[in-house]
Amino acid sequence: MNIEEKNKLRVIDSLIKTLDDKYSSEVRASSAEVLGKLGYAERKVIDALIKALGDQYSWQVRDRAAEALGNLGHAEPHVIDALIKALGDQYSDVRARAAEALIKLEHTNPRVIDILIDATLHPESKIRKNAVEALGKLKYSKEN
Repeated sequence: MNIEEKNKLRVIDSLIKTLDDKYSSEVRASSAEVLGKLGYAERKVIDALIKALGDQYSWQVRDRAAEALGNLGHAEPHVIDALIKALGDQYSDVRARAAEALIKLEHTNPRVIDILIDATLHPESKIRKNAVEALGKLKYSKEN
């Protein structure tokens, strides 16, 4: 392992630790955002972001964690399940970001599609708009 790779791993480990910062939701949210931008889609990063998606104290942390998971592009079932769960968050920004993350993953799981179709009837216009955009970004071949 070269020095650059070692340093990257040290940074990743540090950011994962700061996702547990007890005193600052801003630090936790920033850590989630940066982890998503670094593009290091290893299991420990994904698991840490899924945990942050359940942050009980800050919707901003949940919002940034959802965005980060979408940016990492790792459409494993446990990531999809966590994002689907986030579609039920009490804050509309988190729900919208979870829908956007599912779009980025371009996941055509029938369960995801059903949830997005249902979301087109949601009382909040922001959720309906994001659901419509998500459905519009799904890729289908002409044979389907």
